[in-house]
Amino acid sequence: MIRKKTIGKEFCILLIVSSLVLSSFIGTGNILAKSDGKDGNIPAFMEPQEFFGQSNPHNKAVLFSEGFEWGFPPTGWTQIITNSGYCDSYPQYSAFWNQFSENVHNGSRSAYVWWDYQHQDEWLITPEINLVDIPNGKLTFWSYAYEGSIHDDHYYVKISTDNGTTWTELFDLSSFPPNQGWNSYTSPYLIDLSDYHGQMIKLAWHAVSTLDDGLWYQWCIDDVLITGGDITPPVTTCTITGVYNATITFTATDDMSAVAYTKYKLNNGAWTEYTVPIVVTAIGDHIVYYYSVDTAGNVEGEKSKTFTIQLPITIAIQGGVGVTAIIKNVGSIELTNIYWSMQLDGKLIFAGKTKSGTIVNLNPGEEFIVKNSVLGFGKTNIAVSAGTIDAVVSGRVFLFFVWGVK
Repeated sequence: MIRKKTIGKEFCILLIVSSLVLSSFIGTGNILAKSDGKDGNIPAFMEPQEFFGQSNPHNKAVLFSEGFEWGFPPTGWTQIITNSGYCDSYPQYSAFWNQFSENVHNGSRSAYVWWDYQHQDEWLITPEINLVDIPNGKLTFWSYAYEGSIHDDHYYVKISTDNGTTWTELFDLSSFPPNQGWNSYTSPYLIDLSDYHGQMIKLAWHAVSTLDDGLWYQWCIDDVLITGGDITPPVTTCTITGVYNATITFTATDDMSAVAYTKYKLNNGAWTEYTVPIVVTAIGDHIVYYYSVDTAGNVEGEKSKTFTIQLPITIAIQGGVGVTAIIKNVGSIELTNIYWSMQLDGKLIFAGKTKSGTIVNLNPGEEFIVKNSVLGFGKTNIAVSAGTIDAVVSGRVFLFFVWGVK
């Protein structure tokens, strides 16, 4: 007579072989995530995701990853082997954790433990992982696994905060609803590690048969990923001082990580890494673009700020005999070819109504004096322009004299 357990295990083998053959026909492709739990009642600590391939699905720093592609166990990992044998029916498959090439999620290898008829208590344990400064750690791993076994066998993920002396259960495939079925690398398992912020941890994949008749199902895992840390980009502040010679200063801050660098570009120029304040002297309107990146790789969205560089000129208008305009270079660079003009708009201005010219060069601190003789009567506005700078005052004219300028 064939034992019921034997029938179940033979059926499991048939399922795996069928899935492997089917995948050879349909290709790897993008497999959709599992049910949201409405049908399967996925335990509260699990979150089905729609991740494709081995990437960082949480947009956080990758703290730890393993795809089991090289030696086994991987560097730093350890095993506890209770059953060192191989499956009686399929002697090519080990009853302890081992490297597997027949059923993988990514690459060409995974880790697996096969069922057996003898007792199994098999552990695969990570190196120590630092969550001291990680408030939001997440464990993601992909699995070819049976959910909801009813045979007193368990497929745990456990955590230790004392270097493996004691272990706490995080997850058990057998806690799913009875006989829910196979997760054939359909979607990853996601486990929140935020309760272990501030600690050093180890994780273990623990397959155990509480009876002495071994596991009922094989278990494959692949693409183990632990993420966490800073997920917020830096914030950069741009300060611009000066009217004639503008100085641009950037200050970047980050909530957790250090700021790696700040980049900027002026107008349509090239992006440049910021190291010292930037001085802009070109007259006219400008726009500066900028952003920062932190050491966790978070990139700030591009920002911009507009500013205008004025010609470094002051204009003073005085009365007396005619009108005098004093044009002064208050900047730190020599100015050349500055066009200037003077205009009086009074209705009874008979002479000296307009006057203009060009200042060939004006050194820093130097003044250029314009004198304009007038003849007229009454109230007038007096407008003087030099380059892009304008000044307007009002006054009164009597014959050759101008007074009350203000």
